[in-house]
Amino acid sequence: MNALRGRPRHQQSRHAARASAEAPPPSKTNPDEQGRPVTARRDERPAWMRDGAETALFDGSDDLEVVGESYYQENLWRLAGPRWPDDRVRHHVCAVLVAEEDNPHDANAVAVWVQGLKVGHLSRANARRYRPGLLSLQRRYGQPVALNGVIAGGGIREDGPGRLGVFLRHDPADFGP
Repeated sequence: MNALRGRPRHQQSRHAARASAEAPPPSKTNPDEQGRPVTARRDERPAWMRDGAETALFDGSDDLEVVGESYYQENLWRLAGPRWPDDRVRHHVCAVLVAEEDNPHDANAVAVWVQGLKVGHLSRANARRYRPGLLSLQRRYGQPVALNGVIAGGGIREDGPGRLGVFLRHDPADFGP
């Protein structure tokens, strides 16, 4: 399960890369054959993110929180599927990390995508810390990097349905010092 110090468990992941008919249009940029960094425009699904796209899947026992989910609640609820109004959500996912080269808010931004839908970003501090290792892993394996995770939250609050959040599992050592 855990990537063994730089040796990910590869998988042909329908979960990590499934495109939804309602997903944003694909980006015009593709990763090149030499394994250069896979990047995406801010809210456009990268062109390589399609059904059956292979990812280098990493896992670990440390949590990596995703931020900005409040902007992507509609996507998160679509991924979690229909629920009774007071149901809590705990939906296992495979999330693809994508370096965003043109993010005006953070030059080191790393977006988190699940099944062709953006669900958030790594925090500024974590993006700064993990982006170099992410790009290195992408070059090394010639594939996008994915992490196991969970969409959690929901329930019912006085003001409506509870918010959903995303938590990823990883081993920080996989991403370097």
